[in-house]
Amino acid sequence: MAAVADLCTRTFPGRGPEWERRFALNLETWLAGHARENAFRAAAVPPGSAEYVRLRRDASTVLPNCDLIELTEGAEIPDALYYRGAYQEVVAATADIMCWANDVHSLPGELAAGDPINFVVVLAEERRLDWPAAVRCVCDRIADRVAERTAAERRLDADLAELELPDDLRRAVRRGVANQGSWAAGMERWDRTDTIRHAAPKFTDETGRAGYAENLL
Repeated sequence: MAAVADLCTRTFPGRGPEWERRFALNLETWLAGHARENAFRAAAVPPGSAEYVRLRRDASTVLPNCDLIELTEGAEIPDALYYRGAYQEVVAATADIMCWANDVHSLPGELAAGDPINFVVVLAEERRLDWPAAVRCVCDRIADRVAERTAAERRLDADLAELELPDDLRRAVRRGVANQGSWAAGMERWDRTDTIRHAAPKFTDETGRAGYAENLL
């Protein structure tokens, strides 16, 4: 909480009221998402697939970080564009792609920990799939989501034109969306090639079972 408070202290000054409201909402959504995830961990049961998709998206840091990406381009997206379907789909798809790709890479650690918050685990349970089939199913979902994000980017161009936003803001929005895509691609590469955090569980609990979620709970 101290870290979040420090982030807010250094981020909010100079921001517009529309951006401030959105960022505060996305921080609240993120914290509530973690609480909901931990409820499933405590019960040791996975959520259903439809609930999982929204839960995982909310509990990731992607939504507030997409707000911060706006600031890297020196522009704030007006609510009139932010809450349209195209931009919302771009952000949601960015989050889903990052979360689900991470779920594939982190699966061994989460299986060792008995952690049900993983899309592969959810689909294996719900559809009675073996692990290879469940992984393939998640990978297919990721590919579909990439295509949906690309289509949303095309619709976003139409929204930018319809709203008659200034040219410099349009360029900033497009750069921000591209930055989201680069972030997602970079995280997948990091998960796949550069990090050791999925190589083995960090520690064991008091019973000797490997895991990390237990200490969070």
